[in-house]
Amino acid sequence: CCPSVYAPNFLPVRRSCCYQRNTRKGAGCIDAGCRGRGEKRAMAAVDFSVPLKPEDLLGDEGSYQVQEVEDGLHLLDDIVDRLCDNALNITENEVFDCLYSLVRSFPDLSEPVRSRVFDVLLSGLSCLSLNIDLLAQKAADAPGLTSEVRTARSALSMHVFLLKWIATLAEKHAGDVIPGQENKVAARKGGKAATKKGAATRIVESWNWDQQRPKLLNTFRNVLQGDLWVLWRPNPPDETFVAAFISVAFLALASPTGAKDKDTRAGASAIATRCVSALAQQINVATAVMSLLQNHLHASLPAAELVAAASAGGSVNETAFVAEVMNEIGRLPMAELSRDAGLSKNFAAFITDLSELAPSVVLSHMSVLHPHLQQGESYTMRNALLHAIGNALVELGAMVRRERTETAVKARESLFEIMRARVHDVNAFTRSKVLQVWAMLSEKDSIPTKMQPQVIQIAAERLEDKSGQVRKSAVQLLKILVQKNPYAPTLPLSFFKAKLEDSQKQLSDKEEAAALAANVVAPGAEAEAEDGEEKPEGGEEGEEKKVKAEKGEGE
Repeated sequence: CCPSVYAPNFLPVRRSCCYQRNTRKGAGCIDAGCRGRGEKRAMAAVDFSVPLKPEDLLGDEGSYQVQEVEDGLHLLDDIVDRLCDNALNITENEVFDCLYSLVRSFPDLSEPVRSRVFDVLLSGLSCLSLNIDLLAQKAADAPGLTSEVRTARSALSMHVFLLKWIATLAEKHAGDVIPGQENKVAARKGGKAATKKGAATRIVESWNWDQQRPKLLNTFRNVLQGDLWVLWRPNPPDETFVAAFISVAFLALASPTGAKDKDTRAGASAIATRCVSALAQQINVATAVMSLLQNHLHASLPAAELVAAASAGGSVNETAFVAEVMNEIGRLPMAELSRDAGLSKNFAAFITDLSELAPSVVLSHMSVLHPHLQQGESYTMRNALLHAIGNALVELGAMVRRERTETAVKARESLFEIMRARVHDVNAFTRSKVLQVWAMLSEKDSIPTKMQPQVIQIAAERLEDKSGQVRKSAVQLLKILVQKNPYAPTLPLSFFKAKLEDSQKQLSDKEEAAALAANVVAPGAEAEAEDGEEKPEGGEEGEEKKVKAEKGEGE
């Protein structure tokens, strides 16, 4: 009844002839004496919950225990057939136990076996995601379908658990050599011995996780688009179930190759934002963002894109998530940032990237970040915040030009005041950075006209700075200010020469007129002076008569 069937390119598998005839129709093995794999076992009677660790399913604790299968490769064809027939068949004990054993030894599997296991789980999860809404509608119309909902919930949890486990192992062993490929890798390392044809064969035949990662992320994103609440109602979805989605998303962002791939970043960001908006996981996602930034320098851009996408969403949960991330950065220990250069560099890169993508986010949370600028000891963080302030000033300048509001004007003035104060920072790198930000603002026409003289004075003062880097930045700032000055951006020399000659002519004319006016006034003044000096007629004779009269009276 159970002849040996050898599938091409795979290990021999013993299949039941009666199972092959009837399993496609949904029936089990009809022969009571059959000892093949066509014999179906009962589905799991208990709900399956995603464990914190895969090893938890091997112990006595918990609601579900796995019985390890020693030779799961010989059962692979039957398992694949069952899952292709119906993705709910994963809830059968023997099917899940076999898949558990295969995934546990996933790093040691050959490429074809890896591909089959991953693809069948991925397709099964896709089928389940398409039936979530239909199943929810059936459950609402007929409350008696509780067992069917429970089975679908367990099947969905099993698929998510196994795929999350595969992703964890694949990320961990991404650089390892796949069994059976040692000769190909050696040929590739042989330089001239490795031909272009051999390299192309390697690329086609290899199971590359970098190519499989976007498929997994897109499938997880599609699952989250459904109404998962209906499978757990009246309770929310299990925390461990949702945590599996978050873990897969941030595992992808933690990978250097994944962080460089645009599709991977988009898929991971969509998963995280969906978990925040639909499943209220803002605290868990914010914690994952902080952990990502603390451990991976290359993750600053993906994290900034995630926060910018959440801020663009605008929902209550997404706004709370953005606020939580910014508050966590504001609460970072300043002493630790000054000691750990790598940590401060990671968060500084994140603030810089976020200010480029969404300057309004940094502007709205400047009160939280300002202590790092005012009291922080890390000049790297101060430089990043100054760069963020520059981008915020560009945004505010555009807002003021569109609609001049008192709030925007006051906010811009306060940020300009911070920029003027940072010119006297104790660190030369920060003084140089603030001059570079002033230059950027001048290039983007974001400095008000009335403030131009103040900026010129700042740059002129920094020409006497003791640091050569600061003096160089001051020269560059003066150069840009001259090129972008609002009165004459091109500065044509001939125009100013003519204007100078005209001004000099007007000045000489006014001087001549003033001289003529002085000459007219001078003769009259001399005449008045001479009249005042003249004595009245008979003045001397009168005085003599007066003296004689006084003598006669005396006598």
